[in-house]
Amino acid sequence: AGLTLEMPWVPVDPETLETRAAPGVFAVGDVNSIPIGGERALPKAGVFASAQGRLAAEVIASRIFETSPPARYDGAGSCFLHLSGEQVAEVGGVFLAPGGPQVGLGEPRPASFKERWEADWQRFGI
Repeated sequence: AGLTLEMPWVPVDPETLETRAAPGVFAVGDVNSIPIGGERALPKAGVFASAQGRLAAEVIASRIFETSPPARYDGAGSCFLHLSGEQVAEVGGVFLAPGGPQVGLGEPRPASFKERWEADWQRFGI
């Protein structure tokens, strides 16, 4: 379809996720490439795809209803890193922060914390 512009991934406007090759067409999740500085791009993970899908829908709705566009995409996201069979830590941050990515590693927690978080996410969509 020509959306990759001869690149490995679909380049998008990082504020709206609209493709550079086709105005009005959006690319979210693993198919897109969002630069975060230097040769680096936003990691490919479900937490980012979910937020990108919501933003693309908000951008489309704002255009249809002629309302103010949503806040720009900030590349915020986190996931859990298994430190051992019994502990996890949250790792993540804001990857499109002014001045470059602001990331960190949280304090170790019991592995059950991740299981509870995932159950809440599935139930409430947080």
